[in-house]
Amino acid sequence: MTNLFDTGVAVSLPQVLDVKEYLAHRQQEILTNHPNESLLSFRLNIPGPIKTNDALVQVFDHFQNQFIQVLTAQQHPFVIEERQTNPAGDWLLLRVQTPPLTLKTIGTQLEEASDLSRLCDFDVLYLKDQQLTSVHRTEIGHAKRQCLICHETAKVCSRSRRHSVLEMQTKINQLVQQFLLTQK
Repeated sequence: MTNLFDTGVAVSLPQVLDVKEYLAHRQQEILTNHPNESLLSFRLNIPGPIKTNDALVQVFDHFQNQFIQVLTAQQHPFVIEERQTNPAGDWLLLRVQTPPLTLKTIGTQLEEASDLSRLCDFDVLYLKDQQLTSVHRTEIGHAKRQCLICHETAKVCSRSRRHSVLEMQTKINQLVQQFLLTQK
């Protein structure tokens, strides 16, 4: 089995933080201009210095398309504000005319649909008193995100560094390779 983390451009922590800062600015800008709408900020949770490559873009596009299909089927009007592939990771900013809790429910259901979809991070943001506010999974009755490897709370594993980057990448590689086989 090939290792998908053998391809792609390695990025540094400052590069990743620059993208996070840029996204926070763009999210604020979009919602300031459209204060009565919700914003979906979609990224993949990929540990380590390789955040994107051809295989991960295929995974990203697959879940982006799934999300858009659900919005279309449920007749939630949306506008793609920005879609980028960047060495620090792919992202989608999608402005949606639907309540934030509804949008978070759709995202959480997709995140929990399979092991591979658990790589998805569908953040839902809105303005509350002119402040950027994020909807948490617990607000819609879902448990906190689980670790991909041991099914404990993901933040606990992440903060304690319970699993090595290599261990997480090995699991992600296995899931992505299985996905790619189904796409041929």
